[in-house]
Amino acid sequence: MEDKDRRVTVPVTFLLTAEETAQALRISRTSVYELIRTGQLASVRIGRRRRIPVAAIERYVAGLTDSTAA
Repeated sequence: MEDKDRRVTVPVTFLLTAEETAQALRISRTSVYELIRTGQLASVRIGRRRRIPVAAIERYVAGLTDSTAA
């Protein structure tokens, strides 16, 4: 088998931890949990763990942009 036949797959991240979300938004982890608690940021539970979909972060940021433009 030649090297050109080998393919490398790069995993796509769909779900982030609260810590990763906090880093992305440049806020504290506590603030992320507060946004989740108040319904401003959607999250999912997988077992005992809570994860934040990247799409939810994008919607949250878009909402911030929309509200500041008004």
